[in-house]
Amino acid sequence: MFIRKTAERNPELVEAGFDLMKKGLILPDTYVIDTDRFLANAEKILQEARRQGIDLYFMLKQIGRNPWLAQKLVEMGYPGAVTVDFREAQVMMDHNIPICNVGHLVQCPRGFLKEIIAYGPEYMTVYSREKIREISREAASQGKVMKLLIKVADLGDLIYSGQSAGFSPDQLPSLLDEIDSLPGVMTGGVTSFPAFLLNDQSKELEATHNLETLMKAGEILAARGVTDININAPSATCVST
Repeated sequence: MFIRKTAERNPELVEAGFDLMKKGLILPDTYVIDTDRFLANAEKILQEARRQGIDLYFMLKQIGRNPWLAQKLVEMGYPGAVTVDFREAQVMMDHNIPICNVGHLVQCPRGFLKEIIAYGPEYMTVYSREKIREISREAASQGKVMKLLIKVADLGDLIYSGQSAGFSPDQLPSLLDEIDSLPGVMTGGVTSFPAFLLNDQSKELEATHNLETLMKAGEILAARGVTDININAPSATCVST
C-alpha cells in the first residue's frame, strides 16, 4: 500500500530488502524495518503530540506486532499500545507491554475476557450491549472496574466494509444509564474510525463526519457528568498513496 512512498523516501530500505532476499537471509512475508528511521519518526510524532496536548498510543499491527519495537516506544515515552484485536493483545501481554486500548476493530471474545481484564488495559472498546454486560460480569468477579470506549456511528459517517457497528448519539442516554447500573464498568469515552483522512487533492489531513459525531457524543457524556472523557479520534492513512 505504501510501497511508492517507501521507495521515494527510503530507497535504501527497499534495496536492503531485495538484497537480503537474494542472499536467502530472509523468507517471503518477512517484515524488513529500518529501525533507526522508525524510532526517529516516532520521536518526532511524540514530541509534536506533546506540544499539541494530545495523548498518543501506538499500534504495531502494520509491522507484525513487533514486541521489540513496542518496548522501544514505551522507553521513548509512549504510554502503551492499541491492540485492535485479541491476537495483538496476546503478543503485547507475552512481552509485558502496557495496553492502553483493546478491541478497537474486533471486540474481545468472551473466552479471552478473564485474561485481558486481569492484565489491565486502560480502555476497552465496545459496540454492543452484550459485550458490555460480559465485561461487567468478568470485571466485577475480579474486583476491577474497566473503562469503556463506546464506538459511535451516525448517518453521514464514513464506515469501512466489515466495520458497521456502534451506537448512534441518540442511543447514548439509555446506554449510559445501563453502564451506570452495572458493576465493574464505567464510561471512559467515545471512539470512531476514521476521524481523519488525507485529501489527495489538497494534500491535507482533513476531519471526516465521524469526528463531528465523536464531538457530539462527547458533549452528551459531558452533560451527563462523565469526567476525564477520552475522545479517541484515530486517522486512517496520513500518507498519499
